[in-house]
Amino acid sequence: MKFRNSVLLSALMAATALGGIANAQDGEKQYRFVMVSHIGSNDPNMGWLTKSMEEFEKKYPNVKTEYISTNNYSVQEHVRLLEQAISTQPDGIAVPIVSSDAFEGPLRKAIEAGIPVVAFNIPDGRPEGERIPYLTYVGGDEYLTGKKLGEYALEKARSWRNSETDPCRLRKP
Repeated sequence: MKFRNSVLLSALMAATALGGIANAQDGEKQYRFVMVSHIGSNDPNMGWLTKSMEEFEKKYPNVKTEYISTNNYSVQEHVRLLEQAISTQPDGIAVPIVSSDAFEGPLRKAIEAGIPVVAFNIPDGRPEGERIPYLTYVGGDEYLTGKKLGEYALEKARSWRNSETDPCRLRKP
């Protein structure tokens, strides 16, 4: 849970980093960044995320952050919200790529319109030349995480199997 919180906060910060840089250059311009997410208001992460966004806006008053999602998730609804956000021409968008096929059209349209896009939590998992060309991905490598956890579990199982406390060794035939 802490890792997921860190990932989402990092995505927010990456999506708004351009605003922070711009703040140092031009204190008058207003910036608006939108997170279009798959996590609705009924998710337990919303408390800390809402607080983080509020704190960020206090620190950078010329940057507004918006979070849009739905509690009844569907890819089609996510795409609709994404298209709605793009149509408002924000200064940047952060989005988890829950479906490369469904998100490709809207995100390429946003990128071609000059809207910076950051992927968070879920990257475009396709091969390098086929991916949506967003600026960066903020999040974990789920394959690598699973692989390392599996290797760790196997190592522990092997060492336990060879130990004196192995229940299989203590059983009578």
